Amino acid sequence: MPIGQSPIHLLSTKGFEMFPKLAWQYSCHVYHMVKQATPNLAHRALVAWQKEAIRRRVVRLNMLTTNYDGLIEQAGGQSEELHGNIKNAICPKCKKKEPMSEINLECLPPICKTCEIILLPDIVLLGSLINQNSYNMCLDATRGCSVYIAIGTSGVNSHSFGFMKKVKLRSNCTLIEINSRPSHLTKDMHYVLRGSAEEILPQFNYREIT
Repeated sequence: MPIGQSPIHLLSTKGFEMFPKLAWQYSCHVYHMVKQATPNLAHRALVAWQKEAIRRRVVRLNMLTTNYDGLIEQAGGQSEELHGNIKNAICPKCKKKEPMSEINLECLPPICKTCEIILLPDIVLLGSLINQNSYNMCLDATRGCSVYIAIGTSGVNSHSFGFMKKVKLRSNCTLIEINSRPSHLTKDMHYVLRGSAEEILPQFNYREIT
């Protein structure tokens, strides 16, 4: 790894091409951090909203995430994972997935038994294209929405920024941002709540934001 290069750049197509073992070692480090993570008050508030919406059968509450930690599901909710989930590995050729828990992390990089090529973490790597099916599923989930809340995203990557723009054009919905700092999305929002999601979300129930 070149001196001065940030470790996060190992989670890129170029990182896995040039330094496959090092890239996998860093992926394992991230995986173990995610494995130890637990849902916070923001995750639990969102899941409570979703369950209440399902119980009342009045509105749909779809959650779309660019995080690959699976914490929404761990909290008991359901979400569309736009950037995948690092708890799985995938073969870039046959697309077969394997749980990271079943991979021998002592023998890196892992190889697809069928294709005999290096597996990759099942996430959107830097420099790779987002899965179009996942993107379309997420976009369909926003069809006809009345409120769109962007939580804690910088909007720097084109996925987040472009997605929000499409939602705005298609749905004519109310746009709300919850973020501790201004983002690339802020200027397009109708309302901005400045602060951490963990502090703000538990103060509301789903009826107040629908």
